[in-house]
Amino acid sequence: MRQKTNVIVFSRVSTQIQDTLRQTEELKEYAERMNYQVLQVFAETISGTKKTSDRPVLQSMLTYIENNPVQKILIWELSRIGRNSLEVLQILNHCNSLKVSIFIKNFNIETLDDKGNINPMTQFMLEIINTLNQLERNNIVQRLRSGFEQYRKTNPIGRKVGSFQTDEELLSKYPQVLKYLKKGLSIRQVSGLTNNTSTNTILKVKKTAIKRGILTV
Repeated sequence: MRQKTNVIVFSRVSTQIQDTLRQTEELKEYAERMNYQVLQVFAETISGTKKTSDRPVLQSMLTYIENNPVQKILIWELSRIGRNSLEVLQILNHCNSLKVSIFIKNFNIETLDDKGNINPMTQFMLEIINTLNQLERNNIVQRLRSGFEQYRKTNPIGRKVGSFQTDEELLSKYPQVLKYLKKGLSIRQVSGLTNNTSTNTILKVKKTAIKRGILTV
């Protein structure tokens, strides 16, 4: 009887809301159809923007293939294993050096042929695909930055230019706060008596009043 091909399944989702189960089950079903022996399943829930070194499940998978007779890694799509072109290609090269082929389900392609040699056409396709993925990620980041800059133009963040508040303006703005502070009430008491004025504001009024000689320490 022909010996079964040893494979592992690797799946990843970005958030707790998503579920790795669908990826995992479809990859296991593929392995069963191909008469593969699934040695291990690695499933992680982590952002795809994390560095390879910050992904413990991925690190465990890489360690596993170094120490076990794995012939193929089954993944759903290329972006599951890396955040950018450089990291993905580093992982591909590492797997190639171990003669471990990577099967990418959504494109139905593998990185190595049956003899463990690099498939030049597949490698070329993978580099193009991964470059396109990285370009799309960069476009998303650029759109987010552009949207944020546009928001800042119409919704300035922080204190408006020329909005510096003098001591007199501050004290005149919170006469009730000053009134209760003069009576010796605590900051918490003053807050309760002035519609829950923030304790930071009351403290600022108190410090200003002391500076101006209106209150004593």
